[in-house]
Amino acid sequence: MIKAQILVDFIVECTIPEEAKLERDSSSNMSGASAGLISINPEGIIAEYALRFEFSTINNGAEYEALIAGLKIAKELEVDRLQVYSDSQLVVGQVSRNYEAWEDSMAKYLEKVKEIIPIFGSFDIKQIPRAENTRADLLSKLATLVPVELPKEVLFEVIKYPSMKEPQLVMEISHEPSWIDPLVAYLKDGVLPHDAKEAWKLRNQASRYILYEGKLYKRSYSLPLLKCLQPSEADIALWEVHEGVCESHLEARSLSHKLLRQSYYWPTMYHNSIEYVRKCDRCQRYANIQRQPTSKLTPLSAPWPFAQ
Repeated sequence: MIKAQILVDFIVECTIPEEAKLERDSSSNMSGASAGLISINPEGIIAEYALRFEFSTINNGAEYEALIAGLKIAKELEVDRLQVYSDSQLVVGQVSRNYEAWEDSMAKYLEKVKEIIPIFGSFDIKQIPRAENTRADLLSKLATLVPVELPKEVLFEVIKYPSMKEPQLVMEISHEPSWIDPLVAYLKDGVLPHDAKEAWKLRNQASRYILYEGKLYKRSYSLPLLKCLQPSEADIALWEVHEGVCESHLEARSLSHKLLRQSYYWPTMYHNSIEYVRKCDRCQRYANIQRQPTSKLTPLSAPWPFAQ
C-alpha cells in the first residue's frame, strides 16, 4: 500500500472511444464500453489500467464511470493530492461546477464524484485535447481484447455493475422472511407450528442447529459451525466467491464446496450454484466444451478382486 506522503500526486487520464457506444438492448451478454487510465507519481512511475464495462451506458456515463474508477484507485493508494486530466468537456465542466447537470443520470454521477472528492487533501480536474490523450485512448481500445492478449504491464479489470448500482457486500436487513425464521423462533422462544407433523419435523431439524448471539449456525461433523444465510445474503456470497476479487469462476460443485469451506450454509446452495453458473456470461463463453463423442463403456475383467 503506497502511503500519501510518498505518492503526493496522482494523474489519471481517462477516455472512452466514440465507437464504444452501445445499442440499448436488454440482452444479458452485451459487451459494454471500455476505458483507459494512466497514473503517474512524482518519481515518474507509470501504472496503466484497462477497464471494461459490461453494462449498457451512454458515452458521457462511461466517461463518469472511468473517472469514478480512477478516484477509487487513488483512494486505495491513499493519495493526498490528486490531479485529474480528461478530454471530456462535459464531465470536466460539471465536476468543476462550470456546467449544470440537468439530466438525472448525470446528476447522480456528479453526486457520486462529490462524495469521493473530500477524501483527498487537494483535488483538481482539467480538460486536455483528445490529441494529447492518445495513450489512454489506446488503453481503452485494448480493454476490448481478451485479457490474455493484453501486455503484461497493463492492469485489466472488468466492471460488471454501474457505480450507482454496485452490489453492497455488507447488507443490513431488518426483516426478510426466509427458511431461517421457524428455526430461530423455535430455538429462541420454543414456538412450534400448529400442525403436529410439521412440529415434529421442526424439532428434529432444529437439533442440527444452534443459536449464538442472535445468529443461526448449523452443526457440522468435519467443519466448524456454518453460518446460515438468508436469500439476499446467499446471493452476495455467490457473487463474491464466483466473480469477486479473485474471479475464480468455479463450476457449480466447486462453488458450493468453497462456500461450505468458508463456513456458510443454506439448504439450496448447490442448486443455487448450478443456476448461478448457468447464468454467468463469462462461464458460458469460455467454459471447456466436451467434444469427444459419447461411447459405451468397456468393461474390465480381473482374475481376482482388486487386481486392477
